[in-house]
Amino acid sequence: MSSAEPRKIIKFGNSSHVISLPSSWVKENNLSKGDIVFIEKNGNNELIILPSKDDMSYSEKERKIIISVDGKDPETLRREITSAYINGFGSIILNGKTLKSKLSQIKNTTDFLIGLSTLAHSDGELLLKDVLSHEKLPPQEVISRINITIAAMFSHLRIAINSKDFVKKYNEIRSLDIEINRNYLLVWKLMKKYSYNGANNNGSSLNPTDLYNLWWLAMNQEYIGDEIKRIARALTKTEFTVGEYSKLFEMVKAAEEYYKDSIYSLNKQDRELALDLVRKPLAKECKKILDRNQNIALEGIYDRFLTISRHIHYIIKISIY
Repeated sequence: MSSAEPRKIIKFGNSSHVISLPSSWVKENNLSKGDIVFIEKNGNNELIILPSKDDMSYSEKERKIIISVDGKDPETLRREITSAYINGFGSIILNGKTLKSKLSQIKNTTDFLIGLSTLAHSDGELLLKDVLSHEKLPPQEVISRINITIAAMFSHLRIAINSKDFVKKYNEIRSLDIEINRNYLLVWKLMKKYSYNGANNNGSSLNPTDLYNLWWLAMNQEYIGDEIKRIARALTKTEFTVGEYSKLFEMVKAAEEYYKDSIYSLNKQDRELALDLVRKPLAKECKKILDRNQNIALEGIYDRFLTISRHIHYIIKISIY
């Protein structure tokens, strides 16, 4: 509509009045019956009708995406579903002629994504719905879950070295690593939700820096979990001497304590402890433990501890800066 168009006011109930919207405007803005529009009053005493509002919360928005499954390999399809999940689409509609043949791989993907469930299935179309109540799940709670899981992984690694039951403990550690990965994707999703809405709109005291720090923490925790899993897997493939197992046990204990101290300094906002940890890096402690080692396989595991040390160091930086 390029010019003013007259509309008659109709009384509705005891206190409201309505006017009809031009059908051309409704079509241009992809609106239909039941959709919400917003009315704002400007400084000239004029009413402005908006088809959407950028600061609507996730609970007010129903974000939908349609993904065709045809012509896509399993990895590509998994990535597209995961991307839609992380980016906050409450409804993910999958369709295509090859949908039936891909239901098993789709289920594997949805089982991995916390809160994503299949709500409806018909020939050629599958509706996935995010049923998680995000408003009742602060990202700090998910971070806490990851922290508890990493503590359990370190514990299993110590027990594995003492008991020599490496295969059993590796399988347990691998399962815990999967849980870390699932929760990391959930943190990522929550970070985007809070960023879109603004932390204050969610009744939270988190500011943009807090959100970035939480995401940075979760990302480095995920890397640490990966390295613990790789150490456990390496232990199933190589036998070491009694002395070498003793060195491994000492490195696990050192890494476990260093990680605990880094999280403590972060939770307590203890900058002095963080600075002290930086002055005594885990890498140096592991190098001391490994003194005069001649075993290449043990050196390979030592490299894993160096990676853990680096990611703990990145976590410590949050407390310092």
